[in-house]
Amino acid sequence: MTTKKVHGNTGRVATEEAKLAMSAGWKKWKEEGNIKKPFTETHRSKLSETQIGDKNSMSGKTHSDDSKEKMRDKATGRKQSEETVLKKAEASRGSKREKVHCDWCNEDVAVNGYARFHGPNCHMNPDSPRYDPNKKPR
Repeated sequence: MTTKKVHGNTGRVATEEAKLAMSAGWKKWKEEGNIKKPFTETHRSKLSETQIGDKNSMSGKTHSDDSKEKMRDKATGRKQSEETVLKKAEASRGSKREKVHCDWCNEDVAVNGYARFHGPNCHMNPDSPRYDPNKKPR
């Protein structure tokens, strides 16, 4: 009887008999049509609590310049498949962003750009650092 270490559990050894039993159990489980059930709201909130604030493993840390460079190199040139591009296009097709009215330039603008480019920061507001007296309203 030969034994082999099981990956991910480097101290335990599974016998061939144990491996066959595990395999049979897994096959039966799949044949019965079992699928992983979604987490309950209670469970999700508990999982969320374990990652908030100082409990988060990256809390107070930053990536080094070397790590950032490695991540950038790995991501550079990465292309999405045609299927992914089509799925994303279909998901966003027909959706409209909520609009907000800017009183300074009299434009209806998307919510995500309002705080940065309109309202108190509008180029038509004389108190704004972006104010341009030569620019005309649309």
